Amino acid sequence: MLRALKFVVASVLFLVNQLRGPKTIIEVQRPDNALGGLRGFTVRGFEIAIYCHRREYRVMYNRWYIRNRTLFAYHVFSVVGVGAPDALRKACELDVHLPPLLHRWNFDSVVRRQQVNAYLDLLEHRLAQENKNGISK
Repeated sequence: MLRALKFVVASVLFLVNQLRGPKTIIEVQRPDNALGGLRGFTVRGFEIAIYCHRREYRVMYNRWYIRNRTLFAYHVFSVVGVGAPDALRKACELDVHLPPLLHRWNFDSVVRRQQVNAYLDLLEHRLAQENKNGISK
């Protein structure tokens, strides 16, 4: 039963993609999508800078009956200051692209804050996994 349901869903999604037809995706460069940052310090005084960059993509379909769309993704990454332990450096190598976690009508600063919070959750999870040198949260 479940296998048949998966097949039906996959067939419907394939049909929808065929009806949409070919598309072109272009990254839109805008000055208001500039890099935003957050600077913080760990308990032991190591500096971590977290950056969030909004990327905007224009999806243009070749078929006249499909409207063009604008999609957003947020590139979030961190830079660790000099003298940080290897475990912290390895955990901060995390480089993610996240979809908007809130409705698109929210202010960009609110959405960026949510993206940074999601990144901090991922970073905390990685630090818990790599806690070799006694680095606390």
